[in-house]
Amino acid sequence: MRKDEAFCCLGVLCDLYGRETGEEWQEGHCDEDDDCRDWEIAGGTALLPSDVVIWAGLGDENPIVKDHSLADWNDSKGASFPVIADLIEESL
Repeated sequence: MRKDEAFCCLGVLCDLYGRETGEEWQEGHCDEDDDCRDWEIAGGTALLPSDVVIWAGLGDENPIVKDHSLADWNDSKGASFPVIADLIEESL
């Protein structure tokens, strides 16, 4: 959801959650040989943590919109944030 200072669409929602609740991003756990800069918030690193799901009023850790998950729209389909925002507004 977050790598260094870059966010996927789920990470943006988690960042909004953190700003409103005071929950802070924590550097993720990486192996010594892994040069990753993944971060986690509320215990989540790849999908929405349950606290964020509840806070946002969603029913799932990776909501489905138009037959694909948000992570799929972001990662596999390469949809831009404006396109994902439109999908969210139309579907959620």
